[in-house]
Amino acid sequence: VSIILSVYNQEAFLSQALDSILSQTYSHFEVLIIDDGSTDSCDQIIKSYKKKDSRIHCIHQTQHGVVDPKNLGIAQAKGEYIGLLDGCDRMHPRRIELQLKTLLDQSTTDIVYTNIIRINDKFPLLNQSKCLEFSQEDLYAQLFSEEVIPFIGSSLMGKRSCFLHEPFSEVFHQAREYECLLRLARKFQFTYLDLP
Repeated sequence: VSIILSVYNQEAFLSQALDSILSQTYSHFEVLIIDDGSTDSCDQIIKSYKKKDSRIHCIHQTQHGVVDPKNLGIAQAKGEYIGLLDGCDRMHPRRIELQLKTLLDQSTTDIVYTNIIRINDKFPLLNQSKCLEFSQEDLYAQLFSEEVIPFIGSSLMGKRSCFLHEPFSEVFHQAREYECLLRLARKFQFTYLDLP
């Protein structure tokens, strides 16, 4: 398993993101941090974590470099399965364990998504976004709905081959994650895991 952690000027959240990864119940993984040209103290935070844990690796690139940070991480990843996380997000302690189990137990599943909990500074637990289990056709249709996007990139774990086949766009800068999710949902089998 390779966890791709995309970072840009997220010093306030980065330690929490890394702690949530390193606290996983499943421990056989690598963490590829893609620092997209941060100008804050992210570099110092990353260096301190690299000293503590040999599973952590970092690639630095100029902000919005030629390659999307997630694509760069996926290309360098050694794992057969990819988990995505942004530097301002956190993982449930059993996320890797349970998503990997789902991928291994259900041979037709390509990508697993979970619920999310939105957190902000003023309200520690603002709300939990409860995802619903959709059929593959309904999931794709739901992505076109104006009401709600059924999941976010930071909740995904899937086969590396899927992300290599349908990489994040280098053209759609404002909506590259959403556009990628549309392509992934059109071509690959998603499975919902009821986990925050």
